[in-house]
Amino acid sequence: MPGRDAIRRHWIVALALALVAVAAAAPSLATAKSKQVKTNRAVADAAWGDNVTLSVDKKSFRFQSNGKPNHPVADQYLMPDPFTSCNVTAEPSCMHIEPASQAIQAWPLDITVPTRPKKVKDKLYLKAGPVGVMISGSLVYNPFEGDGKTIAMASNFTLTNAQGQEIPFVDACSAHPAPHPLGNYHYHGLPACVTSQVDTDGGPSHIIGFAFDGFPIYGQRDIDGKTVKPKELDRCNGIKSPTPEYPNGIYHYVMTDEASVQSTIRCFHGKLKQPLALFRGDGPERSKLTANAGPGQYCRFPGQLRSS
Repeated sequence: MPGRDAIRRHWIVALALALVAVAAAAPSLATAKSKQVKTNRAVADAAWGDNVTLSVDKKSFRFQSNGKPNHPVADQYLMPDPFTSCNVTAEPSCMHIEPASQAIQAWPLDITVPTRPKKVKDKLYLKAGPVGVMISGSLVYNPFEGDGKTIAMASNFTLTNAQGQEIPFVDACSAHPAPHPLGNYHYHGLPACVTSQVDTDGGPSHIIGFAFDGFPIYGQRDIDGKTVKPKELDRCNGIKSPTPEYPNGIYHYVMTDEASVQSTIRCFHGKLKQPLALFRGDGPERSKLTANAGPGQYCRFPGQLRSS
């Protein structure tokens, strides 16, 4: 049976290479003629947490964080039992309760995101995993669990702890940690713990993050403070409309409180220009990641990518 360190390296490399595959595949997609937008100012002015280190230039910004959120989290979380199917699709029969200090792990995130996002004709889907960075310092995932089918926000359940308290699979912030050994905290739906940092009651949604293609991420209220209806969003959960930062309108992704596939970003509608290595360090993981980060050099996981 493989050791914990070996499994840990496997999860890190698999997650990062999946994103390398997305980025490397993107240039082959047909592009539609559209006016390129600039997000440098919006990125610099966004309400990034103190746990985020940010540098912005004309073409991109660099996001660095330990992956942990800047807001309070639950005291306990449900985590999969080792070497069970719950590491892919969670269900009560193979989960257990852990304190947050054990369940949520710090990982050095170092991600470069374009500040000249360009919408493309074809959409790119990732089976599961991260799709963007949040101002809280954590990642946002697409709607699915590891099987690429189970919708996290529609599959919440609880277990009872020793004190008789119900501990949910997805917390009040629409988030939870990934299975060990990764343990990174991430969102699957509208995170009230993040929107409360930038929005006011009844007011419009403000930027709460950026997708890997460079387009901004917002909560579910429009510039007039009205709730954006799911039917108004495209297949990627995006829409072009005015926002506080872009009163003339910009294409952006919307996170919702829907317990459905429309809870978060479903696909990329923007061009991904560079491969991404999420986790960087000085150990063997770094050499494995950067070795696969060159243009055209990537690992395609069966069923991981599709375009439309």
